[in-house]
Parts: sequence; structure tokens; C-alpha cells
Amino acid sequence: MRVLLISWEYPPVIEGGLARHVRKLAEHLVDQRIEVHVLTRGGGHLPAEEDRHGVIVHRVASAVWRRLFDEDPPE
Repeated sequence: MRVLLISWEYPPVIEGGLARHVRKLAEHLVDQRIEVHVLTRGGGHLPAEEDRHGVIVHRVASAVWRRLFDEDPPE
């Protein structure tokens, strides 16, 4: 069996609790002899693909987008 998890964050990219939760879930599935792939954002110094504790992590570069809080939202 194979599982694909899609997550906005995955270690070492941690902004809140999602990354930690998805990591624990993925590693638990690996312990159950399930092949686990995680698709997440990356870029910078992070590899595009790596094996982290049995979990195959695929990272795609994310665009840098920031909105200033004093800007009006687009119409």
C-alpha cells in the first residue's frame, strides 16, 4: 500500500502544529509497513526529494508572496 499526504508544511519547515502532526502520522504509517510520500513546499537549501525516517518527502518551490496589511485587497 502507498499513501500520499499533501501538507503546506513538513519538517524542517514548521510554522505551527500541522508539520508536527503530519510527521507523526507519516512515521506511524511507515511503522505499519506502508510506503508514505509527502508532497510539501520547499525551496532554498532544502532538497527537492529526500527520505526522512522512512518517509519520502517531495518538495516543490513555493513562490514568495507577501501582502502588506495596509494594502487594499485585489478586486
